[in-house]
Order: sequence, then structure tokens, then C-alpha cells
Amino acid sequence: MARSSPRSRGFTLVELLVVIAIIGVLVALLLPAVQSAREAARRQTCLNNLKQMALAIHGYEDTWKVLPVGAMTAAAGQGNENDGFGFGVAILPFIEQKALFDQINPNGRPAAIGDYFRATGTFMPGGETPIKTFRCPSSQLPKVVPPLFRLPGAGSYPPSSGMMTGYAINDYKGNGGGCHSESDGVIGKRAEIPWTRLAEITDGLSNMGLIGESSYVTGNTTDPNSVTVIEDWPIWIGAPNTDESIRYEGRTGAPINCQCTATTMVRAINDDCAFSWHAGGGQFAFCDGSVRFISQNVSGKTWCDLHSKNDGNPIGEY
Repeated sequence: MARSSPRSRGFTLVELLVVIAIIGVLVALLLPAVQSAREAARRQTCLNNLKQMALAIHGYEDTWKVLPVGAMTAAAGQGNENDGFGFGVAILPFIEQKALFDQINPNGRPAAIGDYFRATGTFMPGGETPIKTFRCPSSQLPKVVPPLFRLPGAGSYPPSSGMMTGYAINDYKGNGGGCHSESDGVIGKRAEIPWTRLAEITDGLSNMGLIGESSYVTGNTTDPNSVTVIEDWPIWIGAPNTDESIRYEGRTGAPINCQCTATTMVRAINDDCAFSWHAGGGQFAFCDGSVRFISQNVSGKTWCDLHSKNDGNPIGEY
């Protein structure tokens, strides 16, 4: 007698829905962990960028016995004090970008960016080149300064000056000073901070900020309904008639992250802030070459003291 084969049994609709629901829960639990791991990797890459830049600055100092100026502007009282090649150009030979340095051929010329723009109506060749070392992987700023940009928390606006358009972004800026003066930092415009020797940093190299994250743009007002232009872009080639492109300040009026976030950048209270796309603070390199994360809740006094090279004040916890 022929034996009947057992009928195969498939999933019921209810069982299938339960399986899908379980998979959905597992994905929901796993996704934040994956995102957290990716952000941790991006933060580490950002720290490594700062380390490489700090080593490059030390290489520059070993060669020339001074730190690079933040922007090769005219000296105080001798011409345009807000235009010139930046420290990013100066350290190109020390981050394996000698060919790009030779193409730009800075030659120590003050006001070079503005002079080139007035002569040609465009950006200087080479300055549009994105450089991986100068970009934090968490940053959402574009590769180059666009003619229009949607300012987070507001609308789309052009740069205040056409000479910024087309230049590549640098998510890092130099320490342009603290609460005491705009000349007590180490990397600012030449008119305020001429070439600094490490020996002049009497508060200790490990107590003095060198460069840090400052990856944001500001409108010409904190009122979202009145913004008409974007005043400052962080670019590595230098200061296009604005030194905010190359330096931040460590003072109480310019706290880390500027009392805004990456999605509310229009609310930034100042154009001199350090600003990070990592939550809760920012990452910085110090004059001894060390790198670390500093909370945005650091005390105002400590934040100031970390950016003054010879105030003699003890450094608090950070």
C-alpha cells in the first residue's frame, strides 16, 4: 500500500509578523551601537588629524625656529591686517603636500588672497584642493566654500565676500589668544601675533592650546529672520580679509561650541569660537604635541588660561 508523504507546513501570517517584529527590534537595538562605533572612529581620526598637524607645526618650528603665523597679513600699522596666507599653507611641506605648496608659491606676501581676487575675480589655483588632514570626518561642512550655503537653523545665504568662494575648508584653526588680549595666543594674524618661539610660552607647552576644532560658519546676525550673508568660512589657504577663517579665541565670550549645535548654527553667539561636530565639547592639540578632548562645560577661567602663553595662572581641571 502506498504511503502518503507528510504535508510540509509553512509559516502562518502571525508567525511571520512576529519574526519581522523581532528582527525590527534587533535592528533598532543594533543601529545606535553601530552609529556610536562609527562616531568613535571618526573622533579618533579627528584626533589623529590634530596630532599630524601639531607634528607638522613642530617640524616647521624645527626648521625655522618659530611657529608659523596664523595668517601672513601685513604687520601692525603697515597695510591690510586681515588678508594673507594661513598656517595651513605654511605646514603643507610637512604633511606631504610640498607640490601643492610649490604651486601656491606663497613667498611671504601679505594681502595675497585679496590681491589675486581683485586681479582675476576668482580663487587662487591650489586653494580649492581638499586636504584630508584638514577635515574632521564628522564635519558636515562642504568640501569648498559654495556660492550659497544653507546655514543650519536658517536659510541659504552667500559668503559676505566673493573672495571666499571656491576655497577648500579647514575644520581646524589656530589659538588666537585668550581673555587677556588677542596677542597672547600662538597662531593668529601677523598684525597681532608675530612669529612665536616656543621659549616664549612660559606657562608650559602642555598648558597652552595650539590648534583646535572650529568647524562652523556664522551669519551677520543671531536673528534667524535677518541673516543676509555668511561672514566667515574656515579655509586652510588663509585669511580672505577676515582672520576668523584661521583662528579661534579661548575666552569667556567665545565658549566651546558657541552656545549652539550643528543643527542650530545660526544661534552662534560669536565668530571666534571653537566648534566641534562631536557632542559635548571639542578636540584640541597643545603646544607639546599632545591632543585631547575638552568639555564645553570647562570653566571660563580654565578656558581662558589655556590660551594665554605667559599669564602665570595655574590651570584648573579640564
